[in-house]
Amino acid sequence: MKRTWLQNNKHWFDRSTALEFKEDTIWDGSNSISVNTFDQWIRQILYLTASDTPAWVLGTVGNEQADYRQISDDEAVSWLARNGYDESEYGLPDRFRSLIKKHLADVKV
Repeated sequence: MKRTWLQNNKHWFDRSTALEFKEDTIWDGSNSISVNTFDQWIRQILYLTASDTPAWVLGTVGNEQADYRQISDDEAVSWLARNGYDESEYGLPDRFRSLIKKHLADVKV
């Protein structure tokens, strides 16, 4: 069990049972850079908790510090699209797959 404290809602979540989404990176010729933080040292990981009512948790980790906070469905969908995930991946619940599909369609317009 990897219990992690959520700073913004004062609850714990278990990273070992959550579905984890790794961020995308770009190569700048010298370093792997986060598409979210635009930094080589500070990274993000998105989690979908494995509870009866799944919640999105965004982890920002770097420089020996970590911040985990619960985010909205819309924020998570935007993060997933920015990081190259599409609605068919990872067996997401239907409500999240349809949100991602809609978001991607809106971005491509």
